[in-house]
Amino acid sequence: MFLSFKGREMPSPGELVRVYRNLPKPPYYSIRAEEGELDGLVLGHAKAVIIEDVKFLVGEKSRKTVIRNGVRGVHAYAVGRFVAAYDEPPAEFLTDKASQVTYQPFVYGHFFDRREPLKPVTEINKCCLFGPDCLIP
Repeated sequence: MFLSFKGREMPSPGELVRVYRNLPKPPYYSIRAEEGELDGLVLGHAKAVIIEDVKFLVGEKSRKTVIRNGVRGVHAYAVGRFVAAYDEPPAEFLTDKASQVTYQPFVYGHFFDRREPLKPVTEINKCCLFGPDCLIP
């Protein structure tokens, strides 16, 4: 379910968005517009967000600040085309074959598949951001 921020509407399917963990409310992801008249503004929040044509970005300078201070701060994002928002991932993302891509700033400076942590993951076709992971069917 999409929770509007300041009365803003849910992104349209195909709209370019930036999605990141909402640190004050860990079960939620923030969804920010990356184009249009609301470019750069948070549109709302959801527990599960599906996006396509995904690129993973990490702000290295901000990551170093996080490490130096030992305090988390938003500096890692998934940017892609909005598909949908839910309370839980659809079944296609919860199979045994699904991959789990995650980001742990105190361990690595890149997103990685939990099965191959040393190999950076920079882009994927489709994922569902949920909990600490980006689930890939």
